[in-house]
Amino acid sequence: MKNFIDRLSGLVKDVMTGFDRIVFKGFILPLMSASGVMHFCRNRDILNKNYKDWSRIDQGSP
Repeated sequence: MKNFIDRLSGLVKDVMTGFDRIVFKGFILPLMSASGVMHFCRNRDILNKNYKDWSRIDQGSP
């Protein structure tokens, strides 16, 4: 990701970390509400108590 940002640094206005960081234009409407996020997690068998760990693993964070 850093290489990508470095290469296009003149065009990159902001950087946001998280699973939605590859959305270049627009937004993910279903994730704009709490119920949409709950539906996303439920479909992936991610329990609320495990969400923090899941998000770190998905991002490659320790």
